[in-house]
Amino acid sequence: MKYPTAIVLETSSLCNRYCTTCLRNLMPDRNSVKSWFENNFMSMENIEIFVDQYNQFKGNPNVCLCYYNEPLLDPRIVDISKFLKKEGVPYLYLVTNGDFLTKELAGRLDGVLDRITVSLYENRRARSPEIVSLFKKTKVWIKGNHIVTHYNPDAVPLSESICAAQKAATRIIINHKGQYCLCCDDLTGVFDLGSFPEVNLKDYWFGDKHKKITKDLLIPGGRKKYPYCSICPRVW
Repeated sequence: MKYPTAIVLETSSLCNRYCTTCLRNLMPDRNSVKSWFENNFMSMENIEIFVDQYNQFKGNPNVCLCYYNEPLLDPRIVDISKFLKKEGVPYLYLVTNGDFLTKELAGRLDGVLDRITVSLYENRRARSPEIVSLFKKTKVWIKGNHIVTHYNPDAVPLSESICAAQKAATRIIINHKGQYCLCCDDLTGVFDLGSFPEVNLKDYWFGDKHKKITKDLLIPGGRKKYPYCSICPRVW
């Protein structure tokens, strides 16, 4: 199994929006997502441990500072970004809804982040030129599409198809609680793949359980082996 091309790190829990397509708001077990509706942060100690493990990890994967949160709600986001770049992360980026992106904050992030992706939904797209103008060094991507995922009323399970989350075989995801998540549709660590830093990056990635699941999902019908995957609407 090759080394990952990216690592997703969710440094905080909060988001200011309520999107009807988001797993935060769709998970039937509300207790499992309680942490995302409270003020929780990944500790700086764990972020420092992450850097130590990252630098022992081959491949120099990209690092993305967000998951099911709004990363700019983390008041440490500039300092964390500077720390990661200083410690050797070659390509650093995040995805934001743009609501908290001021000229002052953009100036502090410009040239620290390699890329910022701004999800300007429907009526906000008129802000695109303004946001692009805030950055001189950091590349800006503008996106605007919601993705249908688990428990969405429009979701159609596609258990016969090859898993759309092929990124499970190319990236590591760690939520703010430290749980390893298999893919973009695994918000709460439903596959019980362990937690960081108790399980280090290398042991997780090359662990038998992770390797088996990703191998199963890369074959037609492999989703059927896992209840959560069998109801997933994403297609490759």
